[in-house]
Amino acid sequence: MAHYLRYFTTVGDQQQVQWEDEELHAVSEDLSPATGQFPPSLTFRDSLKRLYSAERFQVFHYLSLALLTFFMVELMGKLFAYRLEFFHHKFEVFDGVIVIVSFVLDIVFIFREDAFDGMGLLILLRLWRVARIINGVLVSVKTRADQRLHKLKESYDHLVQRVTELQARTDKLEQDNQKLQALLKKHNIDF
Repeated sequence: MAHYLRYFTTVGDQQQVQWEDEELHAVSEDLSPATGQFPPSLTFRDSLKRLYSAERFQVFHYLSLALLTFFMVELMGKLFAYRLEFFHHKFEVFDGVIVIVSFVLDIVFIFREDAFDGMGLLILLRLWRVARIINGVLVSVKTRADQRLHKLKESYDHLVQRVTELQARTDKLEQDNQKLQALLKKHNIDF
């Protein structure tokens, strides 16, 4: 696996080959000779800790922190723009709490590597954020469809009004035509 993960290393990582050799050597010592499986003392949680403590995955952590910083700036912008009205929208408040908690957990994780217990909560909060983004896209599409529907209804109402006006004008012209034909008959003029 280390062979494939070397492409995700940070730029300027000079100890890349040595780290891989050390990791492969450590993994080979952990394997039992007959079965080729990990000894029972190494749990899945320990494996994940070891995987995420590798410097190669720090890039993803900092990328996550950068995105959360963007969401924090967005949250501050919404609070500045809407002020107290922001707190009337329950989903926005809930989303803001999730962004703040995720940001705090990411900051804590930078300074305390043993804060791995909060990662489950952090993953759950990030999943909620993805759901919120999808919901935002759906709401945006629905809003655009509603606006288009509103414009179409206005256009329809305008066309109905125009048809009604033209029908009234046609009826009036028909009446005038009948009056003129009656007047022509009255004076014995064939047309």
